[in-house]
Amino acid sequence: LNLSILSPTSLIVKLDYLHEYINYQPVRLAGTGITRQRVHKFDQVRFLSETFLVGAKGEKLSNFQGRLGYIIANPDKFNCYIILQSENNPLALIAYHTHKNHELNVPIFRVRSGPLEETLARHLIFWFISLSVRENLPFTRITEPYLDHTILSGIQDDAFFKVKDGYLNANLAVAVTATELSDYLTTLANRSQDYNFCLKIADTLKTDKLTTAVKTTLDVERILWPAKIIDADLPTIIIPIQAEWAKELFDEDLANQLLWRSETDLALKRELVYYRSHRSNGGLKPGVVGRILWYVSYNKKYCGTGKVRACSRLDEVVVNKPKNLHQQFRRLGVYELEDLMKLTKNDPNKNLMALRFSDTELFKNPIDLAEIKEILGKRLTLQSPLRIDKEQFTMIYREGTQN
Repeated sequence: LNLSILSPTSLIVKLDYLHEYINYQPVRLAGTGITRQRVHKFDQVRFLSETFLVGAKGEKLSNFQGRLGYIIANPDKFNCYIILQSENNPLALIAYHTHKNHELNVPIFRVRSGPLEETLARHLIFWFISLSVRENLPFTRITEPYLDHTILSGIQDDAFFKVKDGYLNANLAVAVTATELSDYLTTLANRSQDYNFCLKIADTLKTDKLTTAVKTTLDVERILWPAKIIDADLPTIIIPIQAEWAKELFDEDLANQLLWRSETDLALKRELVYYRSHRSNGGLKPGVVGRILWYVSYNKKYCGTGKVRACSRLDEVVVNKPKNLHQQFRRLGVYELEDLMKLTKNDPNKNLMALRFSDTELFKNPIDLAEIKEILGKRLTLQSPLRIDKEQFTMIYREGTQN
């Protein structure tokens, strides 16, 4: 063993060095070859300012250099990152801070035009919201003054509301009843005039029979993601999935266990499709929307399998022939046509089921099969989709997301 005895001062210096080393190491995005790297050197300012300047909207280079330089000079207040496809190919520049009560604030948010522009912009919007949730902040505010049309389209689809200095989104990490959520939104609205949009949502939650209006309830959950309305009659299905497909579609924790990379465009998408047999479907059929709990089947190659690992919004169920499904969803699924044909035992006229889902939340505490059996009060193997009731969903979801 190579041991050394350090004085208290030397130990503090060593720990500080290790902390800084970890902070500035590149991080893979969603298990892909794209990395997120901390910007911390002043000699990067000119290159990044020139690369991401929005001259078409009248932005002056000196002004942008000043803004970026100030952010980099204050690493205790700001986090600034460059998104890289390779060492010489910067795709995006972002900066955020959390020193305002209740909010994660994004003063710099720029994505270069290119094949990945829209996918990356929407991935980063969701990343900001997810980070805000992890920091236990109920709002995400984007104050970048030169947003391009791709980002604007993305934040509008994500129900950001226009406020005087940018765009604001409520992201509530709660699993409560409709009445409790309405009361919480009213409390938040009283904290700032900018939060008044919460009152409109609170009023919607007071509507008679809201909890039985599936599409309205699901839309409220989408607007306030990751909020869950636990007394809503939303269809909820536990769906088994192999680890190989889970890592490609939504589980970056599994993907990052491997040295090789996930397919970039697919791994960064928030809306995806999973194919399965249309038989033994747990009540899944065209017209059904709701929630999916993903049970990743045990695989000795991966740590953390044999557990319910995530929750997604189920947006659509489609049943059709393999070729038709592949043509309709080829940009949203990891399966090639030959994979779909295997599911039908090479019968081109046999129907398959496609599940279109979005905005997957990975659980902090994946739940193993033994605990799922205990919660459901039954013996099972989870080899096919299983519909559960709202009380069972609440127990599983709270267990998976609690701090």
